Amino acid sequence: MAKKEEQKRPNIPIKIKYDATSATYANQFILNQNAEEVFVDFSSGPIPDPTTGQTMIPIHSRVALSYQGAKRLGDLLLDAVKNHSQRIKK
Repeated sequence: MAKKEEQKRPNIPIKIKYDATSATYANQFILNQNAEEVFVDFSSGPIPDPTTGQTMIPIHSRVALSYQGAKRLGDLLLDAVKNHSQRIKK
């Protein structure tokens, strides 16, 4: 019997379907976590509250991830930034 490390997953093609293709810009991120999940809140940046004049960060999106999913996302983002940096150095 093969060890778990040696077993291969079947190569199943996956089709990606986008419900929406518009993007919302985010330049500010707020990270929260609990024992099971990581939450990332996204904002386009600070704005003055029209009522009080106090600076606030309006959150337009929130994503919840397992710690395993957060690690995979972090690794992918790091790779994307490294690849970009290498391309602009050329």
